Amino acid sequence: MTISMSVAALGRYGAVASLSLLLAGAVAPTSQARTRPSTHPGPPPTVAEKQEGSAGGWRGWADAGEPPLRGTALGINAGGLMFEGSDATVAGRLRSTAGMGARVLRFDASWSGVEPLGPIGGRDPVRRFGSLDRQVLGAARAGLRPLLVVGYGTPWATSDGGVFTTPSDPATFARFASAVAARYASSSAIWRDNGVAAPAGGVLYEIWNEPNAEFFLRDQQTAPQRYATLLLLAQRAIRSADPGARITVGGLVPVGAARFLAGVLRAEPALRREVDAIGWHPYERTAAAVVRITRQFRRTLDALGLASVPLDITEIGWSEEEIPEPRRSRELERALTGLQAPGLGVGLLVPFVALDRAGPGSYGLWRTTGEATESVDAFARVARRAAGRRR
Repeated sequence: MTISMSVAALGRYGAVASLSLLLAGAVAPTSQARTRPSTHPGPPPTVAEKQEGSAGGWRGWADAGEPPLRGTALGINAGGLMFEGSDATVAGRLRSTAGMGARVLRFDASWSGVEPLGPIGGRDPVRRFGSLDRQVLGAARAGLRPLLVVGYGTPWATSDGGVFTTPSDPATFARFASAVAARYASSSAIWRDNGVAAPAGGVLYEIWNEPNAEFFLRDQQTAPQRYATLLLLAQRAIRSADPGARITVGGLVPVGAARFLAGVLRAEPALRREVDAIGWHPYERTAAAVVRITRQFRRTLDALGLASVPLDITEIGWSEEEIPEPRRSRELERALTGLQAPGLGVGLLVPFVALDRAGPGSYGLWRTTGEATESVDAFARVARRAAGRRR
């Protein structure tokens, strides 16, 4: 599960990821902690049974060497997709996810999971990439392009020993980000050694999740300045290891987003030239409200001098408690369709979430039983229309 779970869902349902899981590396701080249902031909009655047997005119995609795309790239947050179950079950889930038309899979590259212990004797920290390797390689093997949320603190590097705060020395985070990018760069031996083709255009990166929300980044009064430094150093470190990498500003929640982003740009003006995309999490009660608030935020970006920068919507959706199926599927289809309007400049559109993990809420396109919701079909219809436009 990733800690990328939006604070919007956290606030409504109290679905807080276990800190012990986080420190053990089992939880990623971004796209996997929510619970959301969806509908499309996905795994039948149970996942185990089924699975065993930028947009034109917007910078970002072209700059990253991405194969030409007309329109918006569709993806999904992983959630519990790659955790519970056998290797064959996980592989089946990933195939089903690609089969419904997703091309990007968002999940966490958790600093505390990869580097739980600090450097000893002046050496680099011991890095534990095993779990993240399995996720990255599994996604790529299924034809899904990983979007890694590089984020959160690790206890040895933060002043309070917590994970939702910036490190005392931002350079330590930048070194971690560089190590992740070097490991998964298209030129890395990891692809050849495992017999997996590197994703076309490379692995995608997002720095932190919802950095303008107190839950994910403590002390919001100084957060814009601290995040700006962290973002700038991390971007440059990633590009030193993977020059073509496309990097997104951590998905922002609507409340206070304009003020936070303006503070980030004031603190580090160079980011105006170096930012590839702005992450955005427009959780609202209806699809119409989602599109409306996104259009407003697009105007904010224009006013901040970011008119050519794409919006990456790296979380959006509803729980079945909020909107029962099949009505939820209709809202999802309307939102995914409306957010592809050319004037919005959306580069990535990544709903939350493929499969729920245990806990309150039910955001998954597939339920924990493996049953596909109507929202899976809604996603697939949008993906087919998008693919038709690209032909």
